[in-house]
Amino acid sequence: LRAINPPEQYSDLATRTHVTVIRAAQDEILGRHVDGSGLSDAIKVITVDGDHSFTGMARAGLIKVIREQLRII
Repeated sequence: LRAINPPEQYSDLATRTHVTVIRAAQDEILGRHVDGSGLSDAIKVITVDGDHSFTGMARAGLIKVIREQLRII
């Protein structure tokens, strides 16, 4: 098996389609390891308040951002 390089794969995908990454600001699982660095400038990165699962009130914020992004497409 070859090593998986997510930033490289997302950047490659962005050469063929629009890519938006929505990340949790207080992600307790991925933490600071996933900050959008290493991604193509063609990729839109949106940071939303919330934990990894967007629990509690954070879920409403996530849904709002998703709806806004779907209107743009």
